[in-house]
Formats: sequence, structure tokens, C-alpha cells
Amino acid sequence: MTFKTSRSNINHKINLFKSMTHLKISPLEGCAPIVAIAVDKFFAEIEPYSVDSRKTAIASLFNRHIETAWKQYAQTLPKTQAYSELISNISFLDIARKNEFRGLEDMIRVLLQYSPDTELSATLFTLKNVAIACQFKKPKRRLERRYIEPLAEICYYCGEETELFEALGANNKFWRDKENSIEIEANLSPIFCSRHRSKLPNGNINPLYQSAKRDKDNYDLELTFLLRQTRSNFESLAQSGISEVDQFHLKLQQRNQFAFSDESILKNEAARLRYHKIDNVKKSIIILSDQAMRPIDIAKKLGLTSSQKVKNILKSVPEFYRLDLGIKSYESYKFQIQRDNSKLPGIKIEELEIVIGNAIWDALRDPKISEINLYPDGSLFFGYKTNEKINAGRIEPAHATSIIYTIAKFLNVTVSDHGRSVYGFLEFIPARFTAILPPVTPRPTFFLKKREI
Repeated sequence: MTFKTSRSNINHKINLFKSMTHLKISPLEGCAPIVAIAVDKFFAEIEPYSVDSRKTAIASLFNRHIETAWKQYAQTLPKTQAYSELISNISFLDIARKNEFRGLEDMIRVLLQYSPDTELSATLFTLKNVAIACQFKKPKRRLERRYIEPLAEICYYCGEETELFEALGANNKFWRDKENSIEIEANLSPIFCSRHRSKLPNGNINPLYQSAKRDKDNYDLELTFLLRQTRSNFESLAQSGISEVDQFHLKLQQRNQFAFSDESILKNEAARLRYHKIDNVKKSIIILSDQAMRPIDIAKKLGLTSSQKVKNILKSVPEFYRLDLGIKSYESYKFQIQRDNSKLPGIKIEELEIVIGNAIWDALRDPKISEINLYPDGSLFFGYKTNEKINAGRIEPAHATSIIYTIAKFLNVTVSDHGRSVYGFLEFIPARFTAILPPVTPRPTFFLKKREI
């Protein structure tokens, strides 16, 4: 999803999402040569292709270069390990067509965590970046439709839906169409949410709008740091110019597992950081405190007047951002199962609990466990936040298939003979779920990765 605006005179000071339309991905060093050549050819021809076009659909270009090269490379991988067998049977094009390139990106992220050798890791990382670029590639020229004005989905100052987009509901594709006009309230904002609209219903200037407008530069900067850091969970990429600030954003990314395409989530996080006034000084104090540095030493390093000043600053930081306190800091944000069945699609959550079984269900509820993965050989592994992975036993193919089909029903996803993968977000955990079924894999396989809240 890219940023959209319905006013041509609004210039975003940062727009990394739109910059993806002009980005050329270079193969990572160590990438398989056959894939590296295909990636270069892919970006040499990408200009007229896009995710929105039918005649020049980017999936067709992906199939011609990337998918073909991947299949050739996959056949060269040794079949001695279950992981290699899984990799060699995956069709990235099928995953992209069924779950879009966002689903492909998430799948590759999971595969990267268990890659057994350097060349495969470099190749997968390169293909992950290709999948990200495909999500945001737009046509070279956009033809303007007569009588139609595009509608902004996300508020300019946060990640909430704009007033007009929210009000139109199912009719939100276009908000002004002379042939199919829709009656709406003229005072609904097509750019801002209800909190950030420029004027209140009584006609007075909205103070929240004025505050957000004054703080726009700092908000943009926070969003830039968040966007940059989504590229890696292991390396500091925020590029703030302050090592402690970069470390803060790395730890925040490791905890929340943001994805580059999560526009509304990232914008809300940036707005939340600004609302709670988590500036560079507070970020630095949190990281130095996490490194067990004494308050008096922190005060000297940062040029503060006293150790008491450091303590007062730490007290002013909401518990949710006290990254120096570890898991104890998040007790109020522990995993909570929502049992309001009226809000759950497909089936009741009790049915889901019965099919999944006690072992996996308890793992879902355990805040220390961040991943639940079932491999093609039937082995079940739990991944902990400490990066420790424990073999939790085995699951028979029939049970695994039942779990995948039940979750697919829960997500309202149809599994057919042509679409042998399931991808979706389980809001009640919350976690991303990705599954692949035979014959794409020898046995049912799934990966579940929790997101911290």
C-alpha cells in the first residue's frame, strides 16, 4: 500500500513508499549467479510494469525472469535435508499470485531464518527485496480518469483512516464520480482522520491539527527511522547519526516485527513516539540503561545535570517503551485471547482451540514463545524470544492438514487444488500465519510468527 493524497499541492517531506517505484535492487553479495543475472534483467525491464496493470502485470515479468531462475537454482540444491526439499518445491510465483507480493515477502522472511548456507541466504534476501519492490511498483505514467479524484486512505498525520474513506465504506474506491455519484457529507475530510481534521464541527481550528502540523518534521523523521529499520531485525539501519538512537530503533523493530508495507501501523507508531515525547535523549537513556550504565555515568555521557535528572526522565517514559526492562516491562501487554465470538470470522475460537491441540494452543498463550514452526519432516519447533529453538515433538500429516484447513476457514481463505498455500494475519494472537500444502511440499508445513503488541 502506498501513500495516497487527494490534493496535488500536498508534498510529503518523506515518501519512502513511493520511492520504491524507482528503486533498483542490486543482488546481495554471495547471491547465486543465475538469480543475480535474472534480477538485473528484471529491473532493466521493469519500467512499464506494475502491480495495477493487466497488460503489463509485474507478475508476468517476475515469472519470465525471477521464477525461471529460481526453479533452475532450486534444482541444484542438495535434497539431503528437509529444508532443502521444501525450498526446491516452492513456487514463488504461485505464492505471489495467491497472497500477493506481501505474502511472498513474509514467506521469504520465514525461510531466511532457517537457511543452512550463505549462498542460499544471500539469494533469498535478494528475492525478498525484489518482492518488496514489486509491491510498490507503479506505472511510469498514471492516466487520470475524467471526473474521478483518488481518495486518500490514511490520515496525513497518523495511521488512521481518513474521515471520508471511513464513511464511504464499500464505496471508497472513488469519492467523486459524476456517473455514479455518492451522497456524502461535504465537511468530511478526504485527507485527515476525525482527530486531525483542520476544523472542529463548531468551526473552530482543531488544536490537535495545529499540534500535528507544527510537529510534522519530527513526525516525518520518526517515520523515516522506522521505515529504514524494517529492513533488518539484526542490524541497525535507522541512520539517525546517534548510535544509541539506532540501537533503540533496532530493539523496537525486534520486539514489534514491523513490515515495510505496514503503512498504518508504522505511521501510528511514529505518532505514538511523538505523542509520548520519546526524543533522542530518552532513547539514548533507555539504551544506556539497558547496557547497565549507572545513572550518574549516563548523565555525564549525555551532558545532563545530575543522576536524578536521568531517573526523572526514565520515570516519564511509558512502560511500553522501557526497552531496558525486558519482558517484565510488558506484563500489561501479555497475550490475551479474545473470546467475543461475534467478532471472529468463519468458526468459533473454541473450535480452533480443539483442532490445534493443547501443545500449540499453550504455545500461543506463552508470551516467551515468538514462533511456532512445523517442518516438512513433521517436526514441530517453538522459537523463544531468547533466540532459543526447542523441538516440541512431531505432528502427523493428517493433524497438520486439519490445523491448516481450520485456520484457513478461520481466515476465510479458500484452499483449492491450484492454491496450495494459506497466508493471513491472526488478529487475536496477533501473529502472521503462512502454510504450504502438498504437492508443493512433501508434507503439510506452516510457520507462525507472533507480533508484539
